Amino acid sequence: MQDTFSLQEVIEKIAPWIIIIVVPFLFWKIPVWKTRIEEKIENIEEKIEKLESRYENIFQILVGAVGQPLVKSNSPLTLTDYGITISEKINAGGVAKVYAERLFPEIKNLNAYQIQEYCFEYCKNSLLDDLKLANPGQYETIHTVAFEDGIEINKITRVIAIQLRDAIFSMSGTLHEDLDKHSS
Repeated sequence: MQDTFSLQEVIEKIAPWIIIIVVPFLFWKIPVWKTRIEEKIENIEEKIEKLESRYENIFQILVGAVGQPLVKSNSPLTLTDYGITISEKINAGGVAKVYAERLFPEIKNLNAYQIQEYCFEYCKNSLLDDLKLANPGQYETIHTVAFEDGIEINKITRVIAIQLRDAIFSMSGTLHEDLDKHSS
């Protein structure tokens, strides 16, 4: 009798048993593994969605803190697309036209740069008080838009100041290019 088996004989004797045991096991186990993998993928997708949501919240907080720019910082100062949107919401052009007519007589002899500076100072220091008395509805609109859009009032007054400057320039025939000239 032979006590040793060759490797080939061992494989031939156990291969059918391996197939009988392993194949059904794999047929049972593969769907279980597949389900686990799908659950893990779903869990990862949920976590990614939460991260995206958190990122969006952080972005909104940062935009709220810093804010979208309303004014382009080139010369001459002009409104950004967002600044134009805010200008339209508060009817800054209408406000500027009314106040340009009121202010024009006292600033008509100033140069372009002085007119711009005057408009910014006036809007920063006096416009809202004047509006509160003369046009409370407009005053409220400005504050409502500032609140709803998360914009500081001083940024909104800059939008109005640019519109006021442009209205005065239009009345006086002043060109925007003249802003870079600081003397008359």
